[in-house]
Amino acid sequence: MSIASEILHQYPNLNDQQREIIEHDDHPLLVIAGPGSGKTFCLVLRAINLLLTEKATPKEIVLCTFTEKAAFELRDRIMAAARKVQYQGDLSELCVDTIHGLCNRLILQHRHRTLLGSNYTTLDELTQWLFFETEKPSFLALQLSIQAPCFHCLTPRSGKS
Repeated sequence: MSIASEILHQYPNLNDQQREIIEHDDHPLLVIAGPGSGKTFCLVLRAINLLLTEKATPKEIVLCTFTEKAAFELRDRIMAAARKVQYQGDLSELCVDTIHGLCNRLILQHRHRTLLGSNYTTLDELTQWLFFETEKPSFLALQLSIQAPCFHCLTPRSGKS
């Protein structure tokens, strides 16, 4: 794969390593570099390049990170790069999310294929805390009932060593 001319025109100062990352399409690629070295920049341009060269559509691209802040920044940077190279496609189906958000989306989208069925929901951080605080006595009782038999099983029986 080559780099789209729109990218080369708008980003003329790409170095050889950046070009290699942006045009790579043979197999998965691991990029190891320090902070501020341009990893996210290359990821953004690689996604835009896939779109411009029609190697992928927005709904076929998944960009995943660990924090919501990083996911929002990544989404903003992709939108900015798309505007800069005048990409005209609809980016609303592009998936930019956290690993947890992506997994939750997949579970929700395919839960009808699992034993979970439709009687399943995930809890955000605040709801988890409220649920735990409300149900803490139940959890503590459950923990005690689980630990007691396990502890008993590890205790030597009288007369045996």
